[in-house]
Amino acid sequence: MGMKLCGTFLAAGLPAPHLRYEAAIGTGPEWAGYEVLAGVVRDLLPVLQNFGIATTEDIRIETLAARLREEVASAGGVARLPALVSAWTRIGMSYPRKTSVTNRI
Repeated sequence: MGMKLCGTFLAAGLPAPHLRYEAAIGTGPEWAGYEVLAGVVRDLLPVLQNFGIATTEDIRIETLAARLREEVASAGGVARLPALVSAWTRIGMSYPRKTSVTNRI
């Protein structure tokens, strides 16, 4: 939904939202994001297989986090988690409620 949040808010009759686009980044062997990235790939594995992009043998999911950690850390690199788009708006005049929706892209 990410980039469609503005239109969704407007279609729901809400005021135009404030939007943010964020992605966590990290580096080094201690960063917990490698496990998160491996989890994202694990969740997408059926799609990757259905479209013939990769097989379970190609990805070796059980060692993916460790391999990402080793490659990024040994190269002094930086890894990025999937970006998140969030939107919020205020409704009503007497009580400034905040409505928030966040989705992965």
